[in-house]
Amino acid sequence: MKALLSTNKNIFMIGATGVGKSTIGFMLSKEINFKHIDIDSLIERKCNKTISSIFSEQGEGEFRKIESAILEETAKKENKIVISTGGGCILNPHNTETMKQTGIVFYLKISVEEQLKRIQNDRKNIRPLLKGRDVLSILQSMALSRNHIYESSADYIVDTEGMTPLEVVNFSIKLILS
Repeated sequence: MKALLSTNKNIFMIGATGVGKSTIGFMLSKEINFKHIDIDSLIERKCNKTISSIFSEQGEGEFRKIESAILEETAKKENKIVISTGGGCILNPHNTETMKQTGIVFYLKISVEEQLKRIQNDRKNIRPLLKGRDVLSILQSMALSRNHIYESSADYIVDTEGMTPLEVVNFSIKLILS
């Protein structure tokens, strides 16, 4: 970990919605004494709107532009931070390029079944792409279209299935040290 801490690299958390990028990113940042930034939270603060409001008022395309600009600004302006991205961040190739150039990318992997359980148990986060729809079908479709992008974008893949957030953090630290 000393080698990582002596560099100016960031750590990016990517993966499907509900996998725990924000939770794990925050916990990892505390363990390695890095700052933590959650891109969705930062977007909400900078736009003074919820993600759902941005989606409904401006559309997904405009949200993705905002997300890309904020990701690039954050990644290139700061260093030694753990950055938790939104699930769709990898849809823009420029975002994956920015992450690869400025840090180490962790793909937190999850099965659709486990993802559905976590999302159904998480009442505080509203996910605009799932709102009022057949959630299982949407998650399956997203997995088919996104999982290969997550995998090709990642330096490390962590299968979170059956792991607690602390176990994921400890496993991620072992990967960094290896």
